[in-house]
Amino acid sequence: KPVIKVITNVQNPTVLPISWINTYLKCYPSAKYVVTILTSDSENAPSNSWFYYTFLGTKGRSSEHKADNPFNDRKRGQKDTWRFTDNTDIGEFRCISIRMVGDDGWIFEKVV
Repeated sequence: KPVIKVITNVQNPTVLPISWINTYLKCYPSAKYVVTILTSDSENAPSNSWFYYTFLGTKGRSSEHKADNPFNDRKRGQKDTWRFTDNTDIGEFRCISIRMVGDDGWIFEKVV
């Protein structure tokens, strides 16, 4: 069986089964989220504000993740994709919450 050594005393390290560690630390497999958003083609659609995504499910919510790709994202008529990993067990995915920090808004057409 796989084990993890927990060194509390260098002379006598404690060895625990991984199942115990997972139980006590409430470790969950990492969930991977992919968000693709199409920005509207209207004149005032693009944004330079900061956006944060939270994934909500039947058991709770994920951590908040900053959505910012290198270079220019959220431009007029452009489709952008962001990838996130989170260890929170949210259960069955229900929706995404998008929070903005800034003052120039953002008009998007579709979230996938």
